[in-house]
Amino acid sequence: MKVINKLTRSDYLSLSSMLFGIFFGAGNLIFPVLLGQQAGSQTLEATLGFILSAVGFSLMGLLGLSLTKSNNVLDIASPGGKLFAYFFNIVMLLVIGPALILPRLATTSFELGISAFIQPKHYFIARLIFSVGFFLIVFLLALKPTKLVDYIGKYLTPTFLVLLLILIIFALIKTPVHIGNLPATAAYQHNAFLSGFLEGYNTVDAGVSILFGSLAISALKDLGVAKPKQIAIDTVKAGFFAMALMAALYGLLTLVGAMSVNYTSRAANGGIILVAVAKHLFGTLGLILLMLIVILACLKTAIGISSAVADGFNEMLPKVSYPIFLALACVISMLLALFGLTKITIITSPLLMFIYPFALVIIMLAFLNPLVQHNPLIYKVTLGFTFLPAVACGLRELPAQMQQIGWIKQYLNLINHLPLANVGMAWVIPALIGFVLSLIISKIISKLLKVS
Repeated sequence: MKVINKLTRSDYLSLSSMLFGIFFGAGNLIFPVLLGQQAGSQTLEATLGFILSAVGFSLMGLLGLSLTKSNNVLDIASPGGKLFAYFFNIVMLLVIGPALILPRLATTSFELGISAFIQPKHYFIARLIFSVGFFLIVFLLALKPTKLVDYIGKYLTPTFLVLLLILIIFALIKTPVHIGNLPATAAYQHNAFLSGFLEGYNTVDAGVSILFGSLAISALKDLGVAKPKQIAIDTVKAGFFAMALMAALYGLLTLVGAMSVNYTSRAANGGIILVAVAKHLFGTLGLILLMLIVILACLKTAIGISSAVADGFNEMLPKVSYPIFLALACVISMLLALFGLTKITIITSPLLMFIYPFALVIIMLAFLNPLVQHNPLIYKVTLGFTFLPAVACGLRELPAQMQQIGWIKQYLNLINHLPLANVGMAWVIPALIGFVLSLIISKIISKLLKVS
């Protein structure tokens, strides 16, 4: 492989496009549109909060990888201990991959893109054909990780952006409205910024940022960048461009959602709003346009996730090849998308929300690496203080009847006394306390060692 010191402008654009394409899935379409419709006159304030958490935390994850010169999830979590790093890595790879997000991408693209054109009696066979085709394409395009920059960055993402911008531009031109006249729902009337911030937090994009960042690092190595410092710099540059594009699209999509109240009633989710917008603008052609947008959004994200999952497991078990792990991820995801996603979500959604606070703590510690310096004590104590409220975050995702089980109910009631528990962030203050204590202890130990 030819070693290079500097990427071309074209390489930077393709790498940034790949990063954006992997991040920006169907959920990133749906969340801001719903936020815009609910926030009404408070859309600007709510959007700023949404962008701060959804984009800010994701960018922090990419910066954390760069500052610690980590190559993957296992590396960035390793100061927390080998056992924790492997547990964290495995859970992340499973729930972001075949146990939850991957099959959900297939079902979402079918529900929003294809189902409107299918008669009920043909629904299952259509879903079967679509799911098989979807994951076959994912497998074939992810089979060569070195080609991800080309497939996602040069082809899928630009096509997706052109189609999405057509929908957004027509929506803003054909249905202009003064946002200040639109009523906001109760959640956005008094503190729209905080409500938007919490919505961005709930996208869980921050948790996957370190997984997707590892793909950017691999891509840079494939392009010939060899020096760790240069890899870190290039990852940050590509990340800034990708996140800036995401922020801009979030702003436009919230406006589309806000303006949709002119021709559709308030909806329970952003998918319903997008269908109404597309149909209002272009009729049946609008539904076809939306179908292409959603399928491309899900497809490019699925390709990136499946590649990251296969690469992550191959890193831990090098005797099993990347293609085998990739095939397993695609087959399991396809089967769950067809038969068992609803039931397995009962297990995997709580697991995701349990691991999510740890992901954010790791990202923040990595971001503070100039101060923390990979100190295992600081990592272990901070993560230890995060554990109990993180368990509560997972338990809150259980079905309502399970939350009424004696010990679970008592545990949640106890955690509810912590600050920010009412917004699902009970882990923040304990983690901060653990961080400060561990920092003080490490300073004391360091001084004692110098004296001795």
